[in-house]
Amino acid sequence: IIHLRNKDITPPKSDFVLDIKEDANQIHEADRLTKIVSIDYQIYRQEVEKTLTPLFETDSVLQKIRNGEQVTEADLAQLSSLV
Repeated sequence: IIHLRNKDITPPKSDFVLDIKEDANQIHEADRLTKIVSIDYQIYRQEVEKTLTPLFETDSVLQKIRNGEQVTEADLAQLSSLV
């Protein structure tokens, strides 16, 4: 088809230039939360595991939980502060 085109027709030329200036005051950045709960949960879980894994052998609260022992509110507060 390309070889059948009319070769003497040139595209129209235009002197029109559109120059849009950016106003730094009008630029906004923000984090957008996802609506996909399962992905957010998986990312959160990975971060928690990455934080706690090195502490399983040294932290007394995590050792209590692994041994099935009772933990106090203070123990839970200490654990949540680690995360």
